[in-house]
Amino acid sequence: MGLETASYISQLNTANPTGSDNRKTADDHLRLLKTVLQTQFPSLGAAAVNATATQMNYLVGVTSGIQTQFTGKADIASPTFTGTPAAPTASLGTNTTQLANCAFVQTAISNVNANGALTLATDAGASVSGAAGQHTVCTNASAVTFTLPASPSNGNKVRVAFTNTLYTNVIDPGAEKIRGATGARTVNAKNADVEFVYTGASFGWSF
Repeated sequence: MGLETASYISQLNTANPTGSDNRKTADDHLRLLKTVLQTQFPSLGAAAVNATATQMNYLVGVTSGIQTQFTGKADIASPTFTGTPAAPTASLGTNTTQLANCAFVQTAISNVNANGALTLATDAGASVSGAAGQHTVCTNASAVTFTLPASPSNGNKVRVAFTNTLYTNVIDPGAEKIRGATGARTVNAKNADVEFVYTGASFGWSF
């Protein structure tokens, strides 16, 4: 007589009942199947399960309560983030609804400073590198070579003043141009104080 003991579907023996089993054994199998189904699915209650096999298979790989996982995610509407949230850095000048992260803000501030009011700095060296947004006063008693900022952006401003009363101070544009011409320029003016504005690669720095 082929009748197994089972509480769950995986314990059922597909070889039972055998062909020689009597009707009573078949009755026992029906009762066994009911017991297994109720033990395997104790919480279905009096309601139909409408999920398809595809929908149920979406649960494959879930390792904890789905609601718990949802609760740990930020809402789409008005989320409140914790920890250190990050976002891609937008290009300078972006004017869309894209999020602005700290890096974007710092770059925008630097750009405003470079194109707006100049900050004052003093340098006593014979070779001085200028910074966008800065007014550098060169105080070296000998001739000074002042190098304009590298990789400037359109609208960047830089100013330089020489206090050594010489006519041999030099302005070096580096790889850029000064009024369309390459190469360094000698400042043949005593106590010169010159402000430069970058206008693009073609014309370079203007003053």
